[in-house]
Amino acid sequence: MGVMTFLLPDALSAEIRRELERAAINGGPGQHATPTDVTLDARSGQLRLRRSADESGYLVVPWRSLGSVA
Repeated sequence: MGVMTFLLPDALSAEIRRELERAAINGGPGQHATPTDVTLDARSGQLRLRRSADESGYLVVPWRSLGSVA
């Protein structure tokens, strides 16, 4: 089982924390998202992602862009 753990800054808004719950680990031959269990631990300030695949991958987090496209 693959696990990634990240230490989060203290000053994250509730909106950003909700967005982090939609994070996933991508990877594998097709570089696609795999089902990912996301845990935000407010006490320790950690974001923990767990998936059944035990292979390399990378974190993908939805993030709102504040800029506009012309």
